[in-house]
Amino acid sequence: MTLRQSSLFFKLRATGASGGENLRVTKESARKLIRESDEIENRERVWRLMRMLSAQRSDWLVCGGMIQELYFQEARLCWVSGAYVSTIIMTQLAFEEMLRSMFRRLRAPKGVLRRGLRVDRASFFDLIRRAKAEGWISETEAETLNRIREQFRNPYVHIKGERQIGRRQSGLTPLEAKFLAPSVQGGSVIAEAQEAIQTLVTFFPVMSTRLSFVGLGPKDDDGSCAQPGP
Repeated sequence: MTLRQSSLFFKLRATGASGGENLRVTKESARKLIRESDEIENRERVWRLMRMLSAQRSDWLVCGGMIQELYFQEARLCWVSGAYVSTIIMTQLAFEEMLRSMFRRLRAPKGVLRRGLRVDRASFFDLIRRAKAEGWISETEAETLNRIREQFRNPYVHIKGERQIGRRQSGLTPLEAKFLAPSVQGGSVIAEAQEAIQTLVTFFPVMSTRLSFVGLGPKDDDGSCAQPGP
């Protein structure tokens, strides 16, 4: 599967005015674009929703702070909507906020994560490494989070060297090929987003539930777990 050029985004771009003029659109023409997009993309949204739900437990819970739950829900919405890069970034942010909120609770925002590094200034890598050192996440979980951080997120947010990598015979850079010619690159943004969202719905509920009890006694459950729906 590749990105469809019949999506609403491409339709809007195709109907844009030339010569630097603003796009002229009426409410009725906007409704028409959305109707046409829905007719085309509904099947793909169903496919994405089924892929996500098939990896998700029926009894899942999300525990912890409100922000990490909002990021969790945003990542799921991005995936179903077909916003693939956003899915990857929001997945990473959900996991990062899950770890950071735990350290905030235990050490306060300006508490020390390690010598010379405060919780509120720690990177995702620092949070993963410290949580693993404390025994709060497993080796497998740490490797999974680092894979999302290094292999999925970083290429889209740290692209300074993209042009220096060199163009392939397709005339595309490796990052461009992930969108437009995945067979050339050997991977696609869609496949990466799918793995990211499946990782999120599989690991996040288990980890957030476990971490919400770190540092608490058996009678300290604050009822912060939520089951926000399918």
